[in-house]
Amino acid sequence: RSKSEHIENVVELATHVITGKRGMFNGLYTESLNSRVQDVIQLLKQSKSPLILGIWGMSGIGKTTIAKAIYGQVGSYFAHKCLIENVKRSVQNKSETLVSLQEKILFDMARAPEINISTIESGKVILKERLRGKRVLLVLDDVDNLEQLNALCGSHEWFGEGSKIIITTRDRKLLKEHGADHIYRVKELDENESLELFNWNAFSQATSHEGFADLSRQLPGSLSCVTSQVITIMVYKEL
Repeated sequence: RSKSEHIENVVELATHVITGKRGMFNGLYTESLNSRVQDVIQLLKQSKSPLILGIWGMSGIGKTTIAKAIYGQVGSYFAHKCLIENVKRSVQNKSETLVSLQEKILFDMARAPEINISTIESGKVILKERLRGKRVLLVLDDVDNLEQLNALCGSHEWFGEGSKIIITTRDRKLLKEHGADHIYRVKELDENESLELFNWNAFSQATSHEGFADLSRQLPGSLSCVTSQVITIMVYKEL
């Protein structure tokens, strides 16, 4: 039996035996993920100059989860902040354009709804003019090409002292080409960490409920390197 078939079978079993769980992701507070969040926060503290930090790793390993947790933890320290999720998918699906994302950054950070950007190039100029004196927190999730980065966070000079720019991507080369100051590689969760993550989402505690121990051990073992699969099972399925 293939690994993918095994995963599907375990997921199907999980959806039948665990009921009534939907809503916010509790796994952000597991020790394993929190340690990764704190690692990145320490990197962000290393410079008072505008800092660009990349969070890099395979698909589904938890890059977005880490970035959102950081945004939630440190966002209150920034008067100007913006989080843009799923940049790649939004642009590919044409639900957003790079121009509309530029406008979102301006609205969220500069409260400038009157700005209508006509082209990507003019948007770059406006973003730099409006943001270069501001201390900002900008999170760009799932970026996959240099055009996106050039349009949304062109260079360090766009932002004021103390600004933090966080980029999640599967492409390490992209981060280097854009001049990221730090690149944080997200390591795979081991089986124990995956088990803890699953238990938090299934049972809102670090250990399994009585009667579900065998199931809990099966699922993380199958998905130990795919954090988002565990999250998706618990948050998006109608359990």
